[in-house]
Amino acid sequence: LELDRNSVKARFLLGLALAELSRFSEAIRELEKALEALRNDTRLVRSDNLDDIWRVLAAAKYRQWEEEARARREKQQALGEELKLLMKNRLFQQVAQLLGKEGALNGSATVDVNALGSTAGLDAVKSQQVQSLVQQYQERLNTLENVFDKAGAPDRPAEIPDFLCCKITMDIFKDPVITPSGVTYERAVLVDHLNSGKHFDPVTRAKLTPEQLVPNLALRETVQHFLDDHGWAYNPH
Repeated sequence: LELDRNSVKARFLLGLALAELSRFSEAIRELEKALEALRNDTRLVRSDNLDDIWRVLAAAKYRQWEEEARARREKQQALGEELKLLMKNRLFQQVAQLLGKEGALNGSATVDVNALGSTAGLDAVKSQQVQSLVQQYQERLNTLENVFDKAGAPDRPAEIPDFLCCKITMDIFKDPVITPSGVTYERAVLVDHLNSGKHFDPVTRAKLTPEQLVPNLALRETVQHFLDDHGWAYNPH
């Protein structure tokens, strides 16, 4: 790199070494630079070159995401348990005040909230009030669980949208290009197709040359946004 800051191979090898040392942030930085340099120099764009860089980059990104996702889950779980206990304490305090037994009840995890719904020995008005408090608590608890469920949704693997995947490889786009026919493909795979003597669009069969390919920057940005929000999609398996 001291001799050539734009060397794709040097940045790839450095990124590979850093990834092996689990220095993922540094590895990702070098591998992204190598990938961008490869994208910008169409003479170097071959499916094997790009796939080698992407494979190591995706693995590093995935392992980084795993660590971050695990930390998020632990924080969310701890926060959820804390909020549930606060809500439970609040319910017990409300019921204690209602029954004139302030301080006699607490929100210990060993106390059954449903037991508060028992209205034996209470007059009709207080019985209804206790049941209303318990119902409100259950509704707030359900809302809290829904909030945390939605917060964790981006970290749960799902299907990658079809429009983010190449029609040839069926994999998520790495370097999408668009043809004059309006069809988008993975650049390296399409270039290999054209260089093999097949001078036509694989879908429309219209005549096509490598010089006619235009980077689909909007789709590339969309793919990157998706990957940034769904790190599980980097899973190399």
